[in-house]
Amino acid sequence: MLSQQDILEERNLSVTCKATPGNPSATTFYWTKVDNPGFRYNGSTLHLPNIQRTSSGTYRCTAENNYNNEEKGTDSQSMDVNVLYPPTIKTLSHQDIVEGRALLVTCQAVSGNPNSSAFYWTKEDNPGFRQNGSTLHIPNIQRTSSGTYRCTAENNYSIGEKGTHSQSMDVNVLYQPTIERRSLQVVNESEKFTITRYIVSNPLSDASWYNGTQLLKTQTSVKTASYTIENTTCTDTKNYTLVASNGIGNTVTARVELIVNCKILISLKPLTT
Repeated sequence: MLSQQDILEERNLSVTCKATPGNPSATTFYWTKVDNPGFRYNGSTLHLPNIQRTSSGTYRCTAENNYNNEEKGTDSQSMDVNVLYPPTIKTLSHQDIVEGRALLVTCQAVSGNPNSSAFYWTKEDNPGFRQNGSTLHIPNIQRTSSGTYRCTAENNYSIGEKGTHSQSMDVNVLYQPTIERRSLQVVNESEKFTITRYIVSNPLSDASWYNGTQLLKTQTSVKTASYTIENTTCTDTKNYTLVASNGIGNTVTARVELIVNCKILISLKPLTT
């Protein structure tokens, strides 16, 4: 009696067929496969190295002896081979999502053997993150949730092991600009001075500097907005406006106050009598 063989894909299968000798006692063995008429493996031991899922099926071991009258005596036993393999997760696409919205991504997999699968999600930079189920749900997503997530599918083999497969997915949380706040800036007359402001946004922002309604300078895709005055004068004392936008949410503005310390000019007039 040959028992069913449960074996993990890519492992080596070796099964030896034994028989009680007949008369005459010289016995020849060979293996066939029920669903593959072209398969024949000579010898008592069936050896299938690096076995694949397509090798699942029913195999038959046949033992023969040759009678003196040129007839043959035969007996055979069948054996089921069940190749176990994990589910295969379908490719996950990159996710761009605006901050504050809900992220919903469902992980799908081609069934393994056995075909019952369990899913869970993890996050590469956060060992404590785990969400069970095939659907990753992050309501009111925040910028800190950007990163690489991994969906894992598992099935339980009958031999006490698990089959697993996983796919990663990048989540990129987009958010509108925020311009850093600073107190007014003071510079001495005739000095070269650069006004700078950091802009936090994803994607990077375009920045424009204004003096009232007059456009002074534009910059594209910057983290730091800057405007340089080569030679400051008293008339440069004013409130400048910085406008930043990146296509997400609202355009934001900031007032940037600059004070120029001016030299005191003393004019002497001759006294008249």
